[in-house]
Amino acid sequence: DEFFGLGCVESTTILERNMEKKTNFRFTIFGKLWLAILLAALIPLGAVWYVARAEILQNINSGITQQLSAQAQRLSAYVDNWIDMNRRAMAENANLAGIISMDPAQQNPILQSMHATYDWTNIAFTIAPNGNNIGRSDTLAPKFYGDRGYFQQVMAGKLFVNQIVMGRTALEPELIFARPIYDSNTKIIGALCMAMPLVDLTNTISTLKIGKTGYAYLLDHQGNVIINQKVDLAKSSADFSKSPVFIGNGGAPTKLVTFMNQGIKEIAFSQRTVDGWDIVVQQNYDEAYAPLAAADRNGLILLAVSLVFATVLAYFLSRILSQPIVQLTKIADEISKGHLGSKIPGTGRTDEIGALAKAIDRMGISIQLAMKRLRQQPH
Repeated sequence: DEFFGLGCVESTTILERNMEKKTNFRFTIFGKLWLAILLAALIPLGAVWYVARAEILQNINSGITQQLSAQAQRLSAYVDNWIDMNRRAMAENANLAGIISMDPAQQNPILQSMHATYDWTNIAFTIAPNGNNIGRSDTLAPKFYGDRGYFQQVMAGKLFVNQIVMGRTALEPELIFARPIYDSNTKIIGALCMAMPLVDLTNTISTLKIGKTGYAYLLDHQGNVIINQKVDLAKSSADFSKSPVFIGNGGAPTKLVTFMNQGIKEIAFSQRTVDGWDIVVQQNYDEAYAPLAAADRNGLILLAVSLVFATVLAYFLSRILSQPIVQLTKIADEISKGHLGSKIPGTGRTDEIGALAKAIDRMGISIQLAMKRLRQQPH
């Protein structure tokens, strides 16, 4: 008995030392179950979310491009038609004999009729090759226009010119249309011009709304702002030539860009008109991609719910599995100390825990038989 007891004590001491070494890090049943359930839930969930997000992103990109480009193309067509209407009106009147005469007495009635017919104009006027004003639709004194870029382009042979200038009559930005006046020998003998505010275009372009932040604006050939909802930018002809929205000479007729604007991320679609202006339709990036942000938010919520569910399920399953194992461990520990009378639970189970309980029960019986044989041996 003493020999067996000493052996049990020594075995118990070694076992306890080994257990103390291993308890520095314990990956419990709860941890293993939690990790297994979490992986089982998150791997398919993550795969589904990844595929769904990619599809949502593709649909949003396509929808944003279609929406912005459709608005830009609509406005571009409107601007082209409006300019073409004025171009045809200029061509028709430039061929009239009274205009070709370069006589103010003959030109003024025609110019006044043009101003009355095209009531969106401020003034219709003609310029001689030396830059001096000949005829006018108003009653003001003739002015000198020889330094104007549109006049110089017409005299250089350009058939139709449009340009934004600071009007010398209205003293505010105006759109000037100009074309050559030819004599019977197709020699350029002057320029026919019309000056007009941008009311028609402004009312159409600046009133466009896309969501809460989307709007449109118009840039001229040099990238200067012609029309913008921000009136100060339009009045000052703000320079957008360095902006990524400006297409520029030789660029593709359309452009979709994402850029930072005063610390705010924006997305814009630019469409070049026939006459070289740029229609830009722009929207706040966060608003445009709000459906993607909502999908990401819902994905995170689902992830959090899965995490909570895995934790709760692992807790209850670990309790169910670990309790009988803890009981059997205590009984095995008692047996190792020589206490052989403990009742072993779970021997009636048909699973692995039941097999363990039967094995411990057999071990206890074997130890009892061994002790009995030791007692019966002669000293």
